[in-house]
Amino acid sequence: MGKFRQRKRMLWIEDSARFELVEQMAPVYYSGEYIFHLAENVADGIDHLRSAKRKGKPYDVVIFDIRLPPGEDKVWQDLYKRTIHSQVESQLGLILLYWLFEGDLTGNLANFKRPGNPDAGKNIEERLAELRDNGVRPPHVDKKTAAVYTVEQPGLICPLLNHLGIKVYAQKSIDTPDDILLQLARAVFEETNNFRCPKW
Repeated sequence: MGKFRQRKRMLWIEDSARFELVEQMAPVYYSGEYIFHLAENVADGIDHLRSAKRKGKPYDVVIFDIRLPPGEDKVWQDLYKRTIHSQVESQLGLILLYWLFEGDLTGNLANFKRPGNPDAGKNIEERLAELRDNGVRPPHVDKKTAAVYTVEQPGLICPLLNHLGIKVYAQKSIDTPDDILLQLARAVFEETNNFRCPKW
């Protein structure tokens, strides 16, 4: 019982985890180091974060994907439809990160462009400001607990993560080791210097 109470808490917000990346969840379970939760869309991730905070048990590690669906939330569904021009290029996870961690949105994403959407950065800023104007507030999350695990290339995503102060990043590839989630968690706790975004 004592060992169970000492385990840290991990949340992975990842749209395809349950089916495609189950081999990367297994080492977390087998390690016995973490109480592991999975959220498969933005709305579910926000619910997990709010519930953890309300119960006084915030997550020690939160691993974010960048390409996420909105889930069952009208605000995020609308934001998704109005900012994303291709499901393959969707980056609702990035919008979630900015909503959670950016205080002043004006101009920070002005140069951010996506294929088919040259105004992507401006669109994101406007939609996040809309959320705040409508009284939708983000749950409190300590950015020191955050890691990003995504297919996005470092040249595209790292300048934005550096701006947000998110230090831990890994790119998904066919060579990704099965224990990547544990490795990212160790990087969050600064037990390793691996998985740092280069400075761009």
